[in-house]
Amino acid sequence: EGVFETIASSDILVGVLAINMCLFYEISCLASFKTTIGKKIMGINLSFPNTETALPAIKRGLLVWYRGMAAGYPLFNLFTMYAGFKNYKKYGKNSWDMSAGTELECKEIHISRWLFGILIFLSNYVFLFLDAAQRLQ
Repeated sequence: EGVFETIASSDILVGVLAINMCLFYEISCLASFKTTIGKKIMGINLSFPNTETALPAIKRGLLVWYRGMAAGYPLFNLFTMYAGFKNYKKYGKNSWDMSAGTELECKEIHISRWLFGILIFLSNYVFLFLDAAQRLQ
């Protein structure tokens, strides 16, 4: 087996690598468009402290990755995500937004956005089920 087969056979390692790859997607989208597709669909807007978006986007992305996602490590990220949620509810900001100087604005989620979000969430389980069924064969 080669390196790629070994990595692909470890679900946890694939998950950690996927989170790290998403970091680059988020930073690129924030620096270019000031949002991501998911944030746009869910009505989340980010405001940057000045016209320069690249450095705050990099700083915010890295801080979300570290403080909010625990660098993608399973179980640890449950605690960091919960802490981020509690801070946002209590202070109206997360620590990464305070450090990066970004402002987060969330629109009220319309029923169509809820349904779309639930559909996306459930579609993940369909793919997991299909993957598990394929592995059993």
